[in-house]
Amino acid sequence: MGQELKDVIIGVVDNYNWDKIKYWANSINASGFTGHKALIVYNMDADTVNKLEQEQFILIGAGVYDKEKGFNYPHPSDRIMVDRFFHIYNFLELLANPEEVNRVIITDVRDVVFQDNPTEWLNDNFLNNCDILVGSENMTYGAEPWGKNNMQKAFGPLFLDKLKDSPIFCAGVIAGDMASVRDLCMNIW
Repeated sequence: MGQELKDVIIGVVDNYNWDKIKYWANSINASGFTGHKALIVYNMDADTVNKLEQEQFILIGAGVYDKEKGFNYPHPSDRIMVDRFFHIYNFLELLANPEEVNRVIITDVRDVVFQDNPTEWLNDNFLNNCDILVGSENMTYGAEPWGKNNMQKAFGPLFLDKLKDSPIFCAGVIAGDMASVRDLCMNIW
């Protein structure tokens, strides 16, 4: 009999200390979630690293790790909001036992908390014919300054004009089967 498939929650952090992560991390633990908990880390102090390791989070450093200082990642670009998807893709692509992962749940860390066990919620609400579930911001690109600016910077005025009445989907709350989420991350990057 094979090992039971588990969901994995993945967050990405840069210069976050325990104070900025604790609500997210504690809510995962309090929800009854029994899957894998992972963080892609760019820059983080050693105390926060130690606390997360005690809480049994898998930490994936994008840069150099020093036991005394923590993680250090000299950003090669200012595109961390997009580059994070490459690092998530890479993590999922390089898993030692990907067949043990059922679904992937990607969330922002500073402004997301779990009010219930996400595995149970997905079991009850995830439609069988869907591969990916993405939250909506309930706004259009034309109505939301931050999204409008991102669209303009990433794709220029032509695409902004074409998509200004389209809904914004939240990159900070994504769930789905492992292969689909992995491929989505590569396509976003």
